[in-house]
Amino acid sequence: MDKKEFGDRLKNLRLSSGLDWDTILIRMSERGFKIARPTIYGYEHGRAYPDPDAFLALCEIYGCKDVFSEFGVHLSKSDGYEDITLFEDEYSPENWAMIKNFLALVPPKSKQ
Repeated sequence: MDKKEFGDRLKNLRLSSGLDWDTILIRMSERGFKIARPTIYGYEHGRAYPDPDAFLALCEIYGCKDVFSEFGVHLSKSDGYEDITLFEDEYSPENWAMIKNFLALVPPKSKQ
């Protein structure tokens, strides 16, 4: 999924939740994220991906319970994420699943 499509889905989640940017910024701040309107704009317009923690917070604010269905990701059991254990104890099972889903959405950066 490219940044534009990812951003469109984030925007649709926000709109379907009935929340405006100012409310999102307040709720993100309550969760310890100091971001500005241009940051949310950038996410929604495909200029940048949020980091995994910000993505989890946005999903929580928007009421997104199933990242797979919301973002149209279908991973097979051989995706390799079952082997990831680093930091696993720091997140709830639901949040850990969302992190792994997010990682599947973001294409790896090319090493140059």
